Amino acid sequence: MKHFEYHRQKKISDFHSRDSFIHELHIVSWITDERKQLFSRLLNSPGNFYKEFSIPKKYGEGERIIDAPNEDLKSLQIIIKSLIENQLKVKEFVFGKYDQAYQKNKGIFTNAQIHRNKKYLVHIDLEGFFPSIHFGRVSGFFQKSRLFKLEPPMAFFFANLCCYKGHLPQGAPTSPLIANLIGEKLDREVLLLSKKFRFTYSRYADDLTFSTNNVKSITNDFRSFMDALNYMIEKMGFNINWDKVGIEGPDVRHTVTGLSNNKRVSSTVDFYKLTRAMANSLYVDNEFFDAKRSYNAYTQKSLEKAIQVIEGRYAFINDIEDKNKKLYERHSGGEEYQSITPTDFREHHYISSRLNGVSKENLPAIYSGKKLSYSRFLFYKKFLAGDAMTVFTEGKTDPMYISAAMKALTPNLKITFTIPQVEGENQTQFANLFDLNRGGASLRRILDIYFGISTGGHASISHPLYFEKKIISIKPCVLLLDFEFNDGQQKSEKANSKKKNSSSPHPLVVVLNYIFQNRRISKKKAIIIKDDLIKNGFYFVDENLYIATTTDRSGDKTNRAIEDYFPASFLNDPYGDGTKHFENAPMLKKDNGFKDSDSLRKYDFAKYVKTQTETVDLFKDFNILFDIFNNIRKDYNRRLLKKIADVSTNYTILAKNTMYRILDSDILRKEIADDSDLNQLFFDNYKKLFDVSSY
Repeated sequence: MKHFEYHRQKKISDFHSRDSFIHELHIVSWITDERKQLFSRLLNSPGNFYKEFSIPKKYGEGERIIDAPNEDLKSLQIIIKSLIENQLKVKEFVFGKYDQAYQKNKGIFTNAQIHRNKKYLVHIDLEGFFPSIHFGRVSGFFQKSRLFKLEPPMAFFFANLCCYKGHLPQGAPTSPLIANLIGEKLDREVLLLSKKFRFTYSRYADDLTFSTNNVKSITNDFRSFMDALNYMIEKMGFNINWDKVGIEGPDVRHTVTGLSNNKRVSSTVDFYKLTRAMANSLYVDNEFFDAKRSYNAYTQKSLEKAIQVIEGRYAFINDIEDKNKKLYERHSGGEEYQSITPTDFREHHYISSRLNGVSKENLPAIYSGKKLSYSRFLFYKKFLAGDAMTVFTEGKTDPMYISAAMKALTPNLKITFTIPQVEGENQTQFANLFDLNRGGASLRRILDIYFGISTGGHASISHPLYFEKKIISIKPCVLLLDFEFNDGQQKSEKANSKKKNSSSPHPLVVVLNYIFQNRRISKKKAIIIKDDLIKNGFYFVDENLYIATTTDRSGDKTNRAIEDYFPASFLNDPYGDGTKHFENAPMLKKDNGFKDSDSLRKYDFAKYVKTQTETVDLFKDFNILFDIFNNIRKDYNRRLLKKIADVSTNYTILAKNTMYRILDSDILRKEIADDSDLNQLFFDNYKKLFDVSSY
């Protein structure tokens, strides 16, 4: 049972018998007739529903043992966790500032922030934190705590469902909350002791951190403090891991829960530099090593894993930077925080060499150093990595149509989609860093990224320029736009009446005019390019970037949306019963008297299209678009092999690495093998680069 959520307001103390809890599970449909036997096994032997594995610690050395419940037990523990949280709300219980783990709006950043800019840090690690919280402590806590006061049978019952091998398992959704509650008493006692010895205290799970600016607390009173602390910790049922006790003085870099926190909290320099080095190695060598294991991008699966590892590290760095910047901007860290870091978050200029004669004063500042590095990685992920053609679409329905058509027609194509509109709605880092908004406007922004042009406060660097001597992409990227050249022509009177500004140019016109202007293309050449676009359906922009349109390639200049690849009869009557029509159906031009309530909106129409893949004839005109995509691949393969030849003398390693990546790609090997001209270009490069006299 995946993604189970409990929304009722019941408290854990509301249940006085197993039957009452079982009745609640029936009410929320956790127990069904099919799951009764499963529930019986789960109650009798919850230990059989766990899986044990290890993961590297997020900070520090070593591995962490995880005992993870399966989905059935996990969903049940989520209910128990919700019951405990509801209990705490009623009791108006709030964890203290010193407890920083596993809580909303708290974490490693806020924990490190507590100890920022202190002269001395003391680190204490509790040995076997979760295993030390055994079944007896959990059931006893449920019985004796003023927050719960459960009857013994129910305390045993819930403790049994929350424990594994006689203790709290690290991996169960209930464990962090219960551990924090049991550790609360320790926190209060340690807080009093810390104040006595002039220390600031916080705890993040099993990591206890103490900080001070008082020299005497370290030089004179430290032994007394440690003796008292050790006695207190052991009295509370925990033990200090003496191998991990550490003291950091004023002349060294301070770290708290893996973050540097001398003047401001940030990821450590070593972590950032290693992440950047890993990314650069992936760009250049198609592989990297992260001090624990090696990763490569030789297959699609290994590429996805490699990208996931590096993206996780960059996302972590970026998250800390964003939190730190917000704290600085709100001045909530205090006046001393504002005064010591006046320039830490200023954005910098990174001007493309393509912007000849442009001064920094005329451009907006963009990106901090870390964000620039992250943006380059995301550019690699979206525009350079892999061998599948990446298609950027105006809206979310275009990929739905194309995917349905590919399922129906099974063309020999490998495509991935990026939808700037969806990226923007989901506020992904790709959308945020590249300032992607919605639809065609976002596709125009992608040109900024390629050209290195600054407009409206956006990026003024060319990302392809950075990668020029590091990697040659083996895939094309395509901006797919509706074939709409005629600004005055509207798809229907109805659609025209809905437009607030019917004279607004179409996205294709905006994008082409932007290219013509910034590439200083003459009007005569622009007309030739438009005619070629009408005839061929695509236009090469720069590097590996293309524009494709939904033309029918007949030479007809009538505006066409992607939906016009469907038969007119299907657009006019998708269900075949005369009850609905697509909102921009051809019949609307004839004013056939259909009401607005009869129209099927784009997204609903696209969802219905996905159910019709068995009706192949509906999609046959999409072969026109697939031919355009295939021709783009052929064109780019030719450009790719010629580029390898061009750089083979001065950048031999770059050329060889690109050849290796072609050989690793099933789709490129087939495309090259099936085309005699491409085949000849490939083997000419191969002989030159690898000193092969014949083949």
